[in-house]
Amino acid sequence: MTEKVVPSLIELRQTATKADHKVIEEWDCTFGKCSFYISEDKRPKLLMGFFQFYANKKALKDNVLSTSTGRLIKKHAFYEKFSQLPGLSKIQRTKFKNFKAKVDSNFEKNYGLVLQDPFELSFNLTRNLHNQALTDFCDLCHQSSTLLINMKGYNMFSNT
Repeated sequence: MTEKVVPSLIELRQTATKADHKVIEEWDCTFGKCSFYISEDKRPKLLMGFFQFYANKKALKDNVLSTSTGRLIKKHAFYEKFSQLPGLSKIQRTKFKNFKAKVDSNFEKNYGLVLQDPFELSFNLTRNLHNQALTDFCDLCHQSSTLLINMKGYNMFSNT
């Protein structure tokens, strides 16, 4: 999402038709059709970018990964920033604001990885991921990026 290969859910919502409109348990789950293609020449850079992004434990611990926006949002300011997003539907904004205490405890006061549920916006999908599991995952991502750099085809993974 950060590389604009896959659209954010807010962008997908903007492409939705009336027939696509879905509300489940008072959460707006509407989004339109998505089709994208990643050219073969971009795939190695995207793979490298994935490993480098997820190797950065500090960035992962300091931010919320928001599938709605496709961006990182600082944990300490998440509720205020997210509740003001112009791309939220009225249903989403109202429902999200009703869960401020849940967002505070599951997002802003969580010291590990926080991945926002794409539909139930106040829910942290990674709330049960323990610190050691996050450390292991980040270490493996770092090792993977190092292996890719050291491969014979290094130029496939370079930024030039």
